[in-house]
Amino acid sequence: MRVEAIYPYLADLRYELLDRLSELTQEQWDTRFGRRNLYSAEQIVFRLTEQERWWIGHVCQSLPWDEIRPQVRRDKGEAMEQLQATFALTNRYIDNLEPESLRFVRTVPPDIQANRPEENRRIDWIIWQVVAHETSSMAQINLLVDL
Repeated sequence: MRVEAIYPYLADLRYELLDRLSELTQEQWDTRFGRRNLYSAEQIVFRLTEQERWWIGHVCQSLPWDEIRPQVRRDKGEAMEQLQATFALTNRYIDNLEPESLRFVRTVPPDIQANRPEENRRIDWIIWQVVAHETSSMAQINLLVDL
């Protein structure tokens, strides 16, 4: 299954996000806006990378968290490379899914031995949650740039 079959505009969203990030000055990248609730672009990118790897890599694919956990990257270029690698991980996973696989469930937090219905999430729900987080991150970056 192709990513575009689930969300046709995800590639456009990601391209716009990466393009917008590349336009940021180092000062915009580092500056934390607001008091307690808003993040710097660096923090937004790290949180996006971490969430996507957690849901797609760790929860869906049962990859060991210690092996796929992202590293904090102070350098904008390194952080963007890590984010692009995360997008590639997500795309590879989705590209290998069959349509009926979207209905499979994963236990959250991941526990292969347990199957507790109250903690299960369908893969389609997980993917939509990741897309929603990417959309939200794009909006946050746009707010940072336009402030």
